[in-house]
Amino acid sequence: MLDHKLYTFLKVIELGSFSKAAAELNLTQPAVSQQISQLEEELGVPLLIRKRGSLTLTPQGEIACRYARNLLKTYSGIWSELDDLNKEYRHIMVGITPIAQSSPLVDVLVRYSARKRDLKFSMYEQNPERICNLIQTGVVSWGILDSVPMDRLSDSDLQVLTLETEQLECVLCPGHPLAAGESVSIADLRKEAMLLPQPKYTSTALFSEALQQAGSSLDDLRIILETDDVAALKRYAAEGIGITVLPRSCCEREVRSGELVLRPIREIHVSSRVCMVYAEGNRDLDILHEIAAQFRIARGAGAVPDPEASLKK
Repeated sequence: MLDHKLYTFLKVIELGSFSKAAAELNLTQPAVSQQISQLEEELGVPLLIRKRGSLTLTPQGEIACRYARNLLKTYSGIWSELDDLNKEYRHIMVGITPIAQSSPLVDVLVRYSARKRDLKFSMYEQNPERICNLIQTGVVSWGILDSVPMDRLSDSDLQVLTLETEQLECVLCPGHPLAAGESVSIADLRKEAMLLPQPKYTSTALFSEALQQAGSSLDDLRIILETDDVAALKRYAAEGIGITVLPRSCCEREVRSGELVLRPIREIHVSSRVCMVYAEGNRDLDILHEIAAQFRIARGAGAVPDPEASLKK
């Protein structure tokens, strides 16, 4: 059972108030305060900065909050999947990276699910490394990733179906001076405010590696924001606050609507992959392959053979 103190902690963060959380949880305010204090004591770190009229998460609190939310999602998923089993639903848990959330593959998956009355997908957002672990332990059926860490596959029974390979590109608003050219350079990037996915995500790792091969590094850039919220990266880029680097398919809607433009980076040629990852013997492979086939039709191309697809322990 999920620790009630974690649930109380999340409710305090959500409502920004001990008294409001107490009212919603049908507790007294001292009881809520006591639970937060007990949680801080158990973890050995302060979680909240209490100021008159406001609450702010400490850096340790941000970490605790992220894990508490993931625990709540997992706990809720247990009950949801058991309930669906009783209703004879086919419930598939899918791990997905933040960047892959914007992939056209997700649109195909949702449309596929809409046509099936007895099928439901639940998306579980995590970084690629964590998703690989969740697949192996059976917590999720398969993963949708923008790239797969190859060192992670070298000692596993994971299988990879690569559906599309694309370049990482510079993403900026149409009115940005760099949008007037056909491409941008690393020197151009050094002069700009950069918005990037967090370093733990594969696209940023690929970008960092490509910079190093070109004689530069992330340290040479003026990075003003690192986040796992890809929608925020695109929104701030569209507002002209900074520029970001993302796979092309991640921005297709915004490019079509005229909110964003894409420009290749001259000295960098690095590919990101849209892929589906699964374990041998997965019972939902029939659906995975149906969705993959529909994606290939929608994109007008076949799946890209993956030389690493059958690496085993």
